[in-house]
Amino acid sequence: NFLGTVYNGIDINSFLFNNSPENYYAFLGRMSPEKGPKQAILAAKKAGVRLIMAAKIDSVDEEYYHNEVKPLIDGKKIQFIGEIGPKDKNKFLGNAKALIAPIQWEEPFGLYFVEAMATGTPVISIKRGSVPEIIKNEFCGYLASINNDIDEISEYIKKFEKMDKNNYIQMRNNSRQHVSNNFSIEKMVDGYEK
Repeated sequence: NFLGTVYNGIDINSFLFNNSPENYYAFLGRMSPEKGPKQAILAAKKAGVRLIMAAKIDSVDEEYYHNEVKPLIDGKKIQFIGEIGPKDKNKFLGNAKALIAPIQWEEPFGLYFVEAMATGTPVISIKRGSVPEIIKNEFCGYLASINNDIDEISEYIKKFEKMDKNNYIQMRNNSRQHVSNNFSIEKMVDGYEK
């Protein structure tokens, strides 16, 4: 009975496009094994970049956070700022060089991918679940393979660090345009009507 896929849509106008990010990479989501915070930290450390993490810790994830993630946070290169609201999220994502999202499960959509790209921030993630349908590899981010995620993500971070400014700005513009073309509220409504 499958007729087609209707992707989630966002109000693009509520996300400010930013072509001049600050010098950090972002992690956003739950502090859970599925979202890959540990992998994000290890990749950022391997690439030698600053990672700021905004995430909530559900009670079921407290043990994982305290045992696996917290020991890797130094408060300097790797910072954890806790859970943030919509207004702060917009600024947080828009000011990041890229969103690092090393998911460890078959992500069914990933609204935070689209929110990041709406601000112009490219996404580095992994080829699993819906991710290859949402992020166009090498157009608005990079997709690592499942088996070598930390090494590949680290290499993609280094690519951003060495990227020509014009090419990087083009990728930020691509990210915003990709969301506008595919993940707007209007596109979602059209999909349901069709």
